[in-house]
Amino acid sequence: MTPVVFVHGFMGGSRQWQAQVECLCDVDVITLDLPGYGYNAHLKAFDDIADIAKWALDALTERGADRFNLVGHSMGGMVAQEMIARAPARVERLVLYGTGAQGVLPGRFETIETSKQRAQSDGARATAQRIA
Repeated sequence: MTPVVFVHGFMGGSRQWQAQVECLCDVDVITLDLPGYGYNAHLKAFDDIADIAKWALDALTERGADRFNLVGHSMGGMVAQEMIARAPARVERLVLYGTGAQGVLPGRFETIETSKQRAQSDGARATAQRIA
């Protein structure tokens, strides 16, 4: 069975997909933690969507996921678009949720740099509550 791969957005992580994992109990699900987030918070985060996509494709190769369905949320949707551009034969289906085509999001409530600064000054718990 073709696995479903979930790619989280900025300030997210694999645990945000828990409800989907539970609903898809008969499906092979892979929830990535991108470098700098979730269980991979100890890894240096990339500054470039292309680098994140390459990392994600490599991580899926390591897990033996040569072909998969792909779901991307927000920044994760941008990563998913880059993944399919780099390896179209590997993606069976693509779902984008709350995303744009590039890292510049018109009308975004604050810049990503501002979000990073707020997260650092507010701390993880306050940031998670604000975003959720």
